Amino acid sequence: MRKKNINLKTNILKKNFMELCKSFFFTLVELLIVISIIAILAGLLLPALKKSRDTAKGIVCKNNIKQAALILTQYSIDFNGYIPYFYDYDIGLTWQQIICNEGYIATPERRKACIFVCPSFRPYVYRGADGTDGGGCIYGLWTNNANSNLGDGIYEHINLSKIKEPGTPIISDTIISIADPRQWYQFDRVSIDKVIHLRHGKKANCFFNDGSVRSIDGNYLNNFTISGVLKPWNYIDALSN
Repeated sequence: MRKKNINLKTNILKKNFMELCKSFFFTLVELLIVISIIAILAGLLLPALKKSRDTAKGIVCKNNIKQAALILTQYSIDFNGYIPYFYDYDIGLTWQQIICNEGYIATPERRKACIFVCPSFRPYVYRGADGTDGGGCIYGLWTNNANSNLGDGIYEHINLSKIKEPGTPIISDTIISIADPRQWYQFDRVSIDKVIHLRHGKKANCFFNDGSVRSIDGNYLNNFTISGVLKPWNYIDALSN
């Protein structure tokens, strides 16, 4: 009788164990299904989230250029229409450092966001004279190299009132090159590097001599003419940041 009871208890335990295993098995399957659903939803949502984030950065970039443009315009008013050199070799300063030294705006804090740096591309924040990035990793100012009748030197000291063609980019999103993907403080009409960068959905944010700030694409640049020169500026299409 006792042996029979033991066998009965053993059978009950086996049965309970099997039921527990079955329950656990279905729980794992359900968990895997949930994980799969989450993965699918993440795959659908992440591109949309990235696009929204990139759009927001593009808006910040445009607002940065607007603020920098206001300062540059005030500078030109105070200096008879002239804006700073893109780089003053006599004093060793970029255009941004010049207007900061003149007191138009405080020098930005290093390694922090500021109005002179696009948040969408390397180095993302102001580096100043820090490390290999140096003070040059900011929005680019048109250097006007090899373009006559607009200024007064080889590296032109641009006078906004002398630019006849409306819609001429003065400040722009820029890049050194594909091999050296960083923002840079200049762009001109003859370079194959240090050029306009179409980083915002294949568009670049620019400040123009007519006072506007807007986004332009490759088609705009391909068809723009200044001083009789078609497509005066090279550009680089979107590049992973």
